[in-house]
Amino acid sequence: MMDMIQTIVRQKRMVASFFRWRVLFAVLLAPVFATAEPVRLTSITTGFIISGELIRFDGQDYVVRSSIGQLTIDGYDMRCDGPGCPKTSIFQTTYGVVGSNLIGSTLMPELIEAYSETQLGTVERRAGNEASQLVMRLRNDTGQDLAEIDLRAGGSAEAFSALISGEAAIGMSSRKVSDLEFAALETAGIKEITRAGTEHVLALDGLIVIVSRDNPSKTLNVDDLADIFSGDINNWEQLGGPNAPIKVYMREPGSGTHDSFTGAVLTPRNTSLTDDATIVSSSRDLSDMVAADPFAIGVTGIAYERNGRALALETSCGLVVEPTEFNVKTEEYPLARRLYLYTTGAPLPVSAKGILDYSLSDDAQFQIADLGFVDQSISAISLNEQGRRIAEAFIGPRDPEALRTMRELALELLEADRLSTTLRFRRSSSVLDVKSLDDIGRLARFAAKGGLDNKEVLLIGFADDAGRFEANVSLSQQRARQIRAELEAALSNLNV
Repeated sequence: MMDMIQTIVRQKRMVASFFRWRVLFAVLLAPVFATAEPVRLTSITTGFIISGELIRFDGQDYVVRSSIGQLTIDGYDMRCDGPGCPKTSIFQTTYGVVGSNLIGSTLMPELIEAYSETQLGTVERRAGNEASQLVMRLRNDTGQDLAEIDLRAGGSAEAFSALISGEAAIGMSSRKVSDLEFAALETAGIKEITRAGTEHVLALDGLIVIVSRDNPSKTLNVDDLADIFSGDINNWEQLGGPNAPIKVYMREPGSGTHDSFTGAVLTPRNTSLTDDATIVSSSRDLSDMVAADPFAIGVTGIAYERNGRALALETSCGLVVEPTEFNVKTEEYPLARRLYLYTTGAPLPVSAKGILDYSLSDDAQFQIADLGFVDQSISAISLNEQGRRIAEAFIGPRDPEALRTMRELALELLEADRLSTTLRFRRSSSVLDVKSLDDIGRLARFAAKGGLDNKEVLLIGFADDAGRFEANVSLSQQRARQIRAELEAALSNLNV
């Protein structure tokens, strides 16, 4: 089994309802000697007002001498009025949001507009000089220009080159940064971009294998999929279909779709994409081309099934997995992938920080789902819907002790529902990945909003089958205890 924790809930006891409070923190500083003029800072979201003399504004924080002392205030949520307000600031600037076509063509523009609405502002869109470019001008509620965003959606590889050059404040990628890109970023002084705070999981996506609705295929083995896209299988007759050549469609190299599929399917099988593949630079166009050809096959993001039809995939162990939202959320669908936003760790322009925070917020998840992507909100299914997966678990173990453990687990879960929250660790360790750390906070907020009222939460640890059974059981238990402690800490931080 995979190195992970599954979250299971079942009806058992009353849990108190919880409330989340928005808190504004101010930090007292040592005196700063400078010319000061009056300002009035108003929180756009809460209406909270601070008046005083502006000592300094560094583009991100206001330093104000007020009646209660000298305060440092995060400026991203603040509107400044008065003679002391900065005339030119990081609010009035241009920056780039660069990278993935999958993210940048539809999802990111909509998130930027939604963020602007939370600030009571407006957005003006205009086409850029290139087909993949969109210029978005943000204005506040009084019509003042706040920022001009150069949104370029040419491909995931561009995210990292633009971060290095300084053209991008935010990089969009439909795959994880590669080792070569990581090394180039390090050389440029951008250190450890995969750490929490610089690598952000925006949403989830499933690479779907699509065919025309006129194609009779329903399921495809992952090994056969690799043979099709490498050209070793080139006729549908080889798969039990009609005697017709297979026409392969693929996104261009450098796109997250191309690189993710290559890394997940082709490279592990020591093969590469056939030279006969038709390369398409747009996920939307690829989907439409495949849908129009009954003998075509292509790979695209789950949001771009459009008029095509997605195939279920059969894994090497014989498990057939549909590209459903839940299977992508748990990342058990073989071609599930994460969609990332990357930053360098340097201070962001105020509106860029606001866009990033909004895009990663719980409030943005509904919009992400509405646009056809897989959001990270918590959902549940009954164990009845996991029947085939449970059967596979019983087929695998040959050790009597392992079979006994599986039976005990199955009995424990008879009346339970499975949550989509599935936390992953580095192999053979109890070190969580970045997304899992975020998911613990998401689960805590879900509980604080009453999502687990009247329920017991079961945290079930897993390990792979390498090594001794007893050692794997111990590691699984250690992981479950660790998640319990971290979840309790997250709830405590919410004052629950």
